[in-house]
Amino acid sequence: METKAWFLLVVLAISVALPYMYTYHAWTTVDKDEFLFGVTYGFNSTTEAKLLIDKAKDYTNLFVIE
Repeated sequence: METKAWFLLVVLAISVALPYMYTYHAWTTVDKDEFLFGVTYGFNSTTEAKLLIDKAKDYTNLFVIE
């Protein structure tokens, strides 16, 4: 019975610690100088959307079509 309790305690400790370690690792790998920029498009024409994409492709990493 005592070994089961220790095993459950270890599994619980690992399952609690893993999300924190993953979050810390994810935050430390992101470049601090990176700036994210997005563009939203909500018009009717696909040609206008293509023009906007071509205009903003050098400085955006997110394009949302509504």
